[in-house]
Amino acid sequence: MSMYKEKLFDDGGFNPGGLKKIFTYLAGGLAGLSVIMGSAYSVDETQRGLEYQMGKLVTTNQNDIVKPGLNFKIPFVQSVKKFPVSFQQMNLQDVQTYTKDNQVITANLSYLYRAPESSLIRLARENPDWEAKMQTAVIDSVKGALGQYDATAVALNRNAIMAAVTKQVSNKVRGLYGIEVRDVQMTNFDFSDAFEKGVERASQAKNDQIRKRTELENARIDAQKKVVDATATADASRLSTDAEAYKSRTIKEAEADGFKVISAAIGQQNMKDYLYTQKWKGNVPAVQGGNSITDLRGITALTP
Repeated sequence: MSMYKEKLFDDGGFNPGGLKKIFTYLAGGLAGLSVIMGSAYSVDETQRGLEYQMGKLVTTNQNDIVKPGLNFKIPFVQSVKKFPVSFQQMNLQDVQTYTKDNQVITANLSYLYRAPESSLIRLARENPDWEAKMQTAVIDSVKGALGQYDATAVALNRNAIMAAVTKQVSNKVRGLYGIEVRDVQMTNFDFSDAFEKGVERASQAKNDQIRKRTELENARIDAQKKVVDATATADASRLSTDAEAYKSRTIKEAEADGFKVISAAIGQQNMKDYLYTQKWKGNVPAVQGGNSITDLRGITALTP
């Protein structure tokens, strides 16, 4: 008969004390297993750990910071707080602030942050609520930056404003807490309904102004075109008149030059006869003069 049977059964009867001992052994085994499991813990590559004993920080040296891997602690006495040392993203919803012209902006913000290993002990000792303080610093910087611009400028220069906020927050939290903050973004934002309606009305008025300006410009261009056309017509007429005058003047000058050449060739005294011959068409004189005038028209008619 086995040992358990000997304890459970005595002289062929059931032994309650044996069953109690078995439960005691099982409970002890489970408790031991729980202690072993409670003493082991792991730290990821992107984490570092600080040890606390009865709620008090006992990691005071940089070399004692818990590194990645499997580690052990005393159950119920020691605890370990893990800190991410890689960049984490924080998202803040529905943050309200005001612009320079007192317009309400409701924005969603995001930023990247990390606590370097070299800052963990200082954070745990001096600023255990450092994440809340960092969040407050980001919100205050965003509100301060947006308060320097009117609503329209915020919409047009959001990226530049957030770049300035990132620089300001980064310098502030690094100096106060040793935390690194990057890439503060205003991922989404809305203005009040009254402001958006005002923007819509202003946009419509601007479009109307542009349309009217375009119409005036088109009218001015049409008027200028008519002036140009009229000027071109007048210039063409003037050029035509000038051309005719030039032609007449040129002919006269050519004739005068020709007379000068002929006069030089035949002599001034013969120019009268030359001109007469230039104009004579071959007809005989109608009358002949002398001491008496003889009518020759009848003779001309009988000439074959």
